[in-house]
Amino acid sequence: MPLVLHLVPSLRRGGIQRVVLALVDRLGPAGFPSRVWALRGGALEEEMRRRDAFGGVIPAKGLLRFHRVLRLARAMRRSGAALVHCHGHEANTTGRVAARLAGLPALAHLHNPFSAQRSGAGARFLERLLVRGSAAVLGVSHAVLDDYVAATGLPRDRLVHCPNGVDPERFRRPPARGEIAARLGLNPKDCWIAMVARLTSQKDHATFVRAAGRIARDTPACRFLLLGDGSPASVRAIEDLARAEGAGGRVVCLGEHQDADEILPHFA
Repeated sequence: MPLVLHLVPSLRRGGIQRVVLALVDRLGPAGFPSRVWALRGGALEEEMRRRDAFGGVIPAKGLLRFHRVLRLARAMRRSGAALVHCHGHEANTTGRVAARLAGLPALAHLHNPFSAQRSGAGARFLERLLVRGSAAVLGVSHAVLDDYVAATGLPRDRLVHCPNGVDPERFRRPPARGEIAARLGLNPKDCWIAMVARLTSQKDHATFVRAAGRIARDTPACRFLLLGDGSPASVRAIEDLARAEGAGGRVVCLGEHQDADEILPHFA
């Protein structure tokens, strides 16, 4: 069976990693076993191992640390992979160079706007070189693909719109609302509005918090919940903004939750 090698920037819990886990779970039964390699480790290594999908970690900070690219190319050749699927800007660059050296076809998967991660003539020139050897460039949205075209000047003929897949069955049998309320320390009779994303500026929690301030003035029984990992400084910044917007104590940072599939169906 043809092996697919996925390369991710890290094994921390995040959107890219969840997409890759879903691909691993679906590709295997379809006859395409997967191995996941990462440029940095993280908490998802054990989950990858349970799926027998962990390939390894090869640190590669920076775009072209050649000795690490060579290590990755050797690992690709030894893996027997038929395809290298790179995810995210750093992995897209490092992985496509390594795949070229290993003589393997590679996909570049854009999960975020290219212009937000790479800028300048050097980045555009490098991408123009890499795209020539890419089997295709995938984008999770038309907006991401439009940004890529605008940032690189490359044509759309090798770009593929590939939205993230979500299995709705994950959300069909949640626990009772009272159980979730007790788990989170909430009043089950309140209205809950939530945002699920790691606490980084890219996710724009500030807009959510400002909207919460406007809603809170008219809807006292409403709580605004943020699910996602973040630094203490990020949490403090959100709490400070919530107080400034009149939603102090109503915006609650709940941190990372592995039971989000059970919690989400109860949000407004």
